[in-house]
Amino acid sequence: VLNPAFLATASAAAVAHALWYTLFPIYLRSSAMELWLVGVISSLTLTLFFVLALPAGVAADAIPTRTALALASAGQLSSLLLVPLTSHPLPLLASVAAYTFFMALRGQVSLRLLAASGSRRSWGTTYSAYLLLVGASGVAGTYLSGPLVERRGFSAVYLASAALFLLTLPLSRFVENVPGSSGRRATGSARAL
Repeated sequence: VLNPAFLATASAAAVAHALWYTLFPIYLRSSAMELWLVGVISSLTLTLFFVLALPAGVAADAIPTRTALALASAGQLSSLLLVPLTSHPLPLLASVAAYTFFMALRGQVSLRLLAASGSRRSWGTTYSAYLLLVGASGVAGTYLSGPLVERRGFSAVYLASAALFLLTLPLSRFVENVPGSSGRRATGSARAL
């Protein structure tokens, strides 16, 4: 059985991500950024997720799950708050890269928690239920982003996303605490790849 705090954290983080990222290219374009740069910065969140999966996985293996989820929440929150504060591409790229690392960390920790939560016979079902919840939460965030921007502007999307990430910080305290391996063992696992 999946921990309700973990499910609430995963759901809130999925809504928070979809809220701001759905209209991110439009936000960038509205700040008079050139189209090629809008494409590069927007696609980095997707591309960097795969590139940063390995270091995020090493970090997720090395530290306990509660700490890692709290770190992911704090990292996503702080880097997201920097996005609307800058209009120069380099700090924006740095904010998106940091956000994406913490998003990848959340994903890796979630896999650890899913593996620890079920019996070997039900891992497929447990993972499917998790994906359904996170996917539905992301869809809800996507649907909410347009009306929120229309009524309140882009700043409302960033503030709502930040509020949801802030909510996940105390929730992470109630998630199962799967201990991390030593840093040396996690680094050795990375070298084995």
